Amino acid sequence: MQIRSLALIVALFCLPAFDGALESTSTPLAKELVALLDQRKLQNVAAKLPGGTDRFAAVMYIPNSELLAVSARYTVPVLVQEQIYSRKYREAYLALNQAGSREGKLFVEDLGADGLQARPDQNGRFDIVYQEIARRTLLNGDWKGQGLSEKDYRARFLAADESYATALTALLEELKKLE
Repeated sequence: MQIRSLALIVALFCLPAFDGALESTSTPLAKELVALLDQRKLQNVAAKLPGGTDRFAAVMYIPNSELLAVSARYTVPVLVQEQIYSRKYREAYLALNQAGSREGKLFVEDLGADGLQARPDQNGRFDIVYQEIARRTLLNGDWKGQGLSEKDYRARFLAADESYATALTALLEELKKLE
């Protein structure tokens, strides 16, 4: 076990210098969402996103572990709207994850369920973002290892964090309707 810990420390020091001073707008929203999901004993929630009739967001919460979030356009919005209205949030999550439009789609693996972070946490966990499905960004602080410049890495983080925060805000509003 000590060898693994030493290897993690060495690996973190070998990463390119990155100050990680990027503020996450999704952090307080993710924490609030997790608290409400725990309080209501829910693992899923889905909501319509502002700015159109065919954009939705949904999450699957794995308690004490992670949030899996998706936001996407859906070609037959009335189906997802009905799932949300009927509180069939898991079905809405699956529909968006499997059949949502690729254009503009965001999928987030928020390890720790604490919002997006630009660097790994103290346990070495890092978030993963898929934009347009095919463009994956590991938020591990190693932009060079992903063939990115530091500027591009920062831009991807900020864009994903903004989109994730928008989705979390809509999901929080949906959960608060259940009070």
